[in-house]
Order: sequence, then structure tokens, then C-alpha cells
Amino acid sequence: MKSYADESINIIKDAIPEEAKCYEWPPIGNNIDLPTLPDFPLHALPPVIRNMAEEISKAVKVPASLAAAEILGLVGVAIGRNVHYCFKRSLTGRANLYMLIFAARGERKSSVDSIVQKPFREWLETQSREYQKQLEKADILQKRLDFLIGKLIKGRIGERDEEEISSEIDIIKSKLETMPPNPNIFTNNITQEALLQKLAACGGRVAVVSDDGRLQLKMILGLRYSNDGDAHDEVFLDCYDGSKTLTYDRSGRSITPVKNPCIGLVLMCQPDMLAMLGDKAEVFCSGFASRCLYCFPETWVGKRNADGTLMRDIDDYEISDRTMNEYRDLVLRLLKRSYVQTEPIYIGITAEAKEFWKEHYRQIEGESDKGGLYYETLDVAIRYTSQTLRLALLISQVEEHGKIELDDMKNAHELMLYFIANAERCHLFIRKMQLPNDAGKIVAYMMRNYRTARHDVRDVYRNTGLTKACFKQMLELLESRHYCRLLPAEKTGKPGRPKEGFIEVNPELLLMSSQDAQHG
Repeated sequence: MKSYADESINIIKDAIPEEAKCYEWPPIGNNIDLPTLPDFPLHALPPVIRNMAEEISKAVKVPASLAAAEILGLVGVAIGRNVHYCFKRSLTGRANLYMLIFAARGERKSSVDSIVQKPFREWLETQSREYQKQLEKADILQKRLDFLIGKLIKGRIGERDEEEISSEIDIIKSKLETMPPNPNIFTNNITQEALLQKLAACGGRVAVVSDDGRLQLKMILGLRYSNDGDAHDEVFLDCYDGSKTLTYDRSGRSITPVKNPCIGLVLMCQPDMLAMLGDKAEVFCSGFASRCLYCFPETWVGKRNADGTLMRDIDDYEISDRTMNEYRDLVLRLLKRSYVQTEPIYIGITAEAKEFWKEHYRQIEGESDKGGLYYETLDVAIRYTSQTLRLALLISQVEEHGKIELDDMKNAHELMLYFIANAERCHLFIRKMQLPNDAGKIVAYMMRNYRTARHDVRDVYRNTGLTKACFKQMLELLESRHYCRLLPAEKTGKPGRPKEGFIEVNPELLLMSSQDAQHG
């Protein structure tokens, strides 16, 4: 059954002129000149992850970094909330990551997501069947508990019977408390309230994963469901290191404490999500943003190899059974352990690894002052300490090391430098895509009127309150960024003042506006 939102989006699609659909609209902001990224350090990945990322890259025709970033994010989820690195008593942490991946439409994000998540879905399918059996047992126990409590409340029992009933109640409560958590830890586009509920049901661990994470990111940053514009990131901040016990109120029936809560976050968004932030770009300086790792790979769409062939030419390359099986075995090993593990495990760090980390921490800290190498990405660079240790812990657990070794730390360091370079790329894109307020007025008008794909120039001009000179300048800017294109007026031969032309809106902007309207 189609939802109202689906029907609305279909209306928008129908309203787009055929010539606009046929026109090859470049992605918004694709002409922004950005520095070339360093090569992704594939050699820094554990072999099982490296092989999987490389083969996804060859089979799907995407940058290996895109696949590797999602794999790292999900493997961090699989390791779970009870495995901690221990640098010293006051410096501990886990392997859960907040990964933001930016790739344009047509970059095959969904295909990558489907492959990377496959062993997770297989585990969930198997585990959910067993969980359903346990739910049925819990339901029987809960009904018995309610019956016994009802007898106690009525008070029509003898002293001996009361002792026996109280004893049975304690036994039932103990059994209910030891019931396994819901294994379905995956979700997307979830509000803070629903996230708390999910955390309580899933034993304190949730993975927020989406191959279209624009809506989720806007929720977190306070750009949706927020009357005051404040960020809705409290739960994500609290669950990053899990030091705070959260509480969930079950509709007034009981308060459920969520100890050591843990969230893994992997959101894939189009780069125009960054462009859409406009004057809200400052939200990327929030505490949430500094806890994220960024992946913003250069597109392969339309790019050619040295021999002149397209990088995304269709071929018969398939991911090998060996690579897929090794990746599946890794995921299942980590998930099985983390699902039953209730007590924390602390992983030590060798003296050599500690010294390497200290040396590079001092280097990055020294380059974080004004004018330094990392000043522009200070909000991400200052997290070098914890992020590098998280990546080192992840690598050590994949490699089944008893401690975080020197090579684990070196590889984590190389990965972290790559993610810092990507953060710089995101920051630069935001700065270059920020629109003047006057241009923002034109975009806002077109987004409010998202049911119309083509606007009369004169009508838009009258509704923005800009001077003619300013309006013309802003239109030229918007056209250069691919928000819209200008079309000449059609000669009708009818009397009256001729039209000045039309503004045709990028269909992607229309659809985004429609979706926001229906979800917000």
C-alpha cells in the first residue's frame, strides 16, 4: 500500500516537464574545485576488510574508500559496547564509529550498502527466529506475573500463600531480566525518543545505518523536527562513549535504565546535503560533528582510465566466494561474541604503540593552532586521540590480537589522517557552496513551491524583494551551481507584456523539498 508521502513524490515527478527530466542535470555543486585526496591507505586495513573493500570496488565500480568506510563503521557495531581499549584508567573507549559518507547520486551507494550488510542481515534472520521463541516464553511469564501481582493486591490469601507467591514473583522477574535483547539493532531515520526505546529493547546497542542518510542527518543537526533550530544530538553524544546511563520511560509503566549505551552510525548522503545546509553550515562545528569520521571520495562517474576506458565500464567481475566467506565469518564471530557478552573487556596497549600514539598526538596538537596544518579541521583533528585509539581497537579485534600492537596503531594513524583530509574536503565544500542570503531567498521560494518545476522569472523576482541587479546576479550564481537553469520565454504572439523567461528547478532539489515536507 502506497503512503501519502509516496503519492506526493509521484505528483512531483509528474509535474516535472519531460524536457527537464531528459536534460542531464549535473549534481548540485559538482563544479566546485576541491583538492585531490591522498590515496586511500588500503594497506592499513586488516586483510579481510581490505580484500572485501577492493573486490566491492572492482565489482560495483566505486572508490574502495566508500566501501571501506561503511565496512569499518559496521564492524565497529559488531565488536559491540563491552570491548574497550585501556590506555590508562582515565582514558578508555570503544570501537563504535560515527561515519558520514558523501557521494553523489549514481555512485551506487545502495549497491555497496546491500553487499556490506549482507552477513549482518543473515545473522539477524537466524537470531530473530530464536528471539521470537524467547518472546513467546516471556509473554507467558509476564501473564503469570500479572496474575500473581493481582492476587497480592487483592489481599485475599493466607500468610503462607503470600510467601510462596512473593517467591514465585521474584523468580519470574529474575527470568524476565535475563531474557536476551532484541537482536534487530539496525534502524534508520529515527527520532531521539524512538532511539531511546530501541536502545532499551536492544540491550543498549543500536546501529543507525542508511544509504540515504540525509533525513537522519538533518534530524540530528536540528534541521528537521525542531521549532527552535536546536540540534537533536543529545542521545548520539551520550552514546558515543557510553559513560552516561540513559533512561527510557515505558509510557509511565516503568523506567528502563540503559547502561553503557552504544550507537554505531553510518550515513551515506549526497554532497548536495552539504550545499543544502546554506547558512546552517555552522552546525558542522558542533560536538556531534567532531565525533564523526568523514569520507568524501572523488567521483568515478564519467572518469576514464589511462587506456581510455571508463572506470565504470560493465564487466563480469564478481566478489570471490573466499573473500565473501572470510568477511561473513568475521562479522558472525564478532556479532556472536558481542550479543552474549555482558561484562566489559579491557584491551591493553603495548608500550611501543603508546609511544607512537603520543608522538603523533603531539604533532597534530602542535599543528592545530591558527595557521597550522589542522586549524581548518580543528573540530575533527582534536579528536585524533580517541578516534585513532578506536580504529586501533577495531583493527586489533579483527586481527584477534590480545593487545593493541604497534602495527595496529600505525595503521589506525594512517586511516585517521585520511579521514582528516576528507573532513577538510567537506569543510571546503561547505564554505564554497554557502550561498549569499539573497540567493538563499530565491532557493527558499523555489523549495516552498516544490510542486512547480518551472517558475516565471518575473513571479520569482516579485516574491523575493531583491533589486533587479542583485536578482540577476544571484540567478547567475544559482545556475552556475546547478540549482536551476534559465530558459527563454516562448513567443506566443498574444497581446500584453511578454514574459521575461523561466527558471527551471533541478528535479533533485524538488524531490528533496517534497520529501522534507512530507516527513517534517
